[in-house]
Amino acid sequence: MIIGVISDSHRETKVAASAIEWLLARGADLLVHAGDIVESETLRLLRQSGKPYFAVLGNNDEALTEFKNEFDLRGEPFCTEFAGVRLKIMHHPFYLFDEEPATQNEADGLNLDGTASVNLNDGKNGDAKKSAAAET
Repeated sequence: MIIGVISDSHRETKVAASAIEWLLARGADLLVHAGDIVESETLRLLRQSGKPYFAVLGNNDEALTEFKNEFDLRGEPFCTEFAGVRLKIMHHPFYLFDEEPATQNEADGLNLDGTASVNLNDGKNGDAKKSAAAET
């Protein structure tokens, strides 16, 4: 399974569109936006991708709260499961160590934060500026 992660797209909807296209071309099964979405157009792009997606609100997303129901936006940290893998999605990495360690120290866990770092709970990390793909 490939999880495509973007974050901090802010007003750069063309960059977000390009990142989503890039992730889809590499076979992403799930798309995640880890906050600071800012533009509702980016949410439309995620929905129009045809892939399942999760999106959490970042500290610059106050204006998007009116779209929470329409796009199923979540607060952070958002803990869920996809294809048997537990995910903890957040904008701020300090939620890695909060009181809800849904995936912390679990073999099948995946923590995704707004710095686009991917923590597979196996000691490996990958970093990217705008997007990352994690294969589980």
